[in-house]
Amino acid sequence: MKKLLTMAALSLLSANAFAVDYVLTEVISSNPFAPAGSDLCINSAAAGAACAGTATASGGTVTVTGLAYAFDSANADFLYTGGNWSVPDTGSGLTLTKNAESCGPVSGGTGSTCASLLGDWVSGTGSWILNPDGSVASTVGTNDVTVVVTASTISIKRSSPFPINGLNQANEYLFTVVPVPAAVWLFGSALGLLGWVRRRAAA
Repeated sequence: MKKLLTMAALSLLSANAFAVDYVLTEVISSNPFAPAGSDLCINSAAAGAACAGTATASGGTVTVTGLAYAFDSANADFLYTGGNWSVPDTGSGLTLTKNAESCGPVSGGTGSTCASLLGDWVSGTGSWILNPDGSVASTVGTNDVTVVVTASTISIKRSSPFPINGLNQANEYLFTVVPVPAAVWLFGSALGLLGWVRRRAAA
């Protein structure tokens, strides 16, 4: 029985060592000219950049760590990295808090393209309309942050005004649960076997 308990404990430690709740699998970017959206993770791979990040849902909060992906705008490439976020785990009209992040051009372009991504996302606040030179012309419309958590996915979607008055754009960050390691099932099986052995010994 001691050997069985030792095996069960080692199985559980092994499972915990590699436990990750959800991992980033897609970043769907859509706008009025591409309503179906495109997966920025595919674009990131094509650009040789990592599309990465993990998410956990606990205590009413979704926590995102190490978010990174690449995107293109106006024939220039940009890289978003180091995204550490926190946001309530359900509903719409939410506030998403950024604890760390970085965004900038990789080739061509200017840092102003990252302006709509950086900083906390507060639902209901105005966003921007750009002049042709990239400067802000006015703030109109509203942002909306929506979070949906299921047993298999976490979706964080941020809608915001497109740089044409009256139109919207959106980014949806989709995280998929990592399958439970086999060690967890081994641990459960070991405990069940231990109970059977003890009952038989008592009999």
